[in-house]
Amino acid sequence: MKFITINEQGVIDSMRIELPADGRAFTEQESAAMAARGFIPVTDAQWQSIGPDYRFIEGVLLPPAAIPAAQRLEEAKAAQKNGLKNACQDYLLAGFSADALGSDYRYPSQITDQQNLSSAASAQTGAYLWCAKEAEWSLKSHTPAQVQAVRVAWVTYLNAAQQKLVSLMDDVENTTTPEEAAAVVWRD
Repeated sequence: MKFITINEQGVIDSMRIELPADGRAFTEQESAAMAARGFIPVTDAQWQSIGPDYRFIEGVLLPPAAIPAAQRLEEAKAAQKNGLKNACQDYLLAGFSADALGSDYRYPSQITDQQNLSSAASAQTGAYLWCAKEAEWSLKSHTPAQVQAVRVAWVTYLNAAQQKLVSLMDDVENTTTPEEAAAVVWRD
């Protein structure tokens, strides 16, 4: 028997063929058990016609063209905004540069790195921070002023990324087609 699963918007997110171990047809009870697990049975004709972005809503298979344009646009905007948030997060976690040691060094910015930098800056005693020069990572001693300079560089980097995200989100909101929304992307 052929089954699909759908997400909360009714978009088909998987298709599978299930057969009882002995090769016979599913009983009504077995079909009900599959449905209880989120598997929706479909006919052979439905199975053959399913394509990208098809939906299954209230027992009806809908091709993308049957979905109202306004709904498609709002869903495209939401998906693109989510993608932009993820891209911004990836950018922020990829590290940043600071010249606190007299020349540019690369500093890590994973969550633990951010916490360590914040702790070091709060302590005002100086600290050893991981940094890289030409891809050679080492733990380098930083004076309190150098730690503060790294922190300022981090906050500047963070704020610039946040401002870029807000601008891109506004660009997405101002689009009028799903294709326009999809064209708004994060570029480093």
